[in-house]
Amino acid sequence: MFRRSLLLSALTVVAIAPAFAGRTVAIGVGTSQCKVYLSAAKADAHKDIYVQWVSGMITGIVALTNTVGPQGLTFDSVAADLKRFCTDHPSTTIYAAAGTLAEPYRVAKVYPLNEG
Repeated sequence: MFRRSLLLSALTVVAIAPAFAGRTVAIGVGTSQCKVYLSAAKADAHKDIYVQWVSGMITGIVALTNTVGPQGLTFDSVAADLKRFCTDHPSTTIYAAAGTLAEPYRVAKVYPLNEG
């Protein structure tokens, strides 16, 4: 029960995080700017850790907002989208990039009505 509450709390932070864009609540490589990721990608040094972080963030956002798995969301698509986004926005944080990249995959959840 504790783990479930902890997971729900973490996912709630992910869901409301875009509202706190000026006050980043991310930890880890998500607090880095895109230009740091681009340097790592050029050197092929630890670039996957950034893509993995973004993939996890997108997965959390999608899990809260979708009832079905999103079409086309793959590790390779996240890697390509992150590189493209960061090239255009080198001063943006990885955290903000992940929130932006998650948007196309967000769908409002539809809850069934209880008719009983």
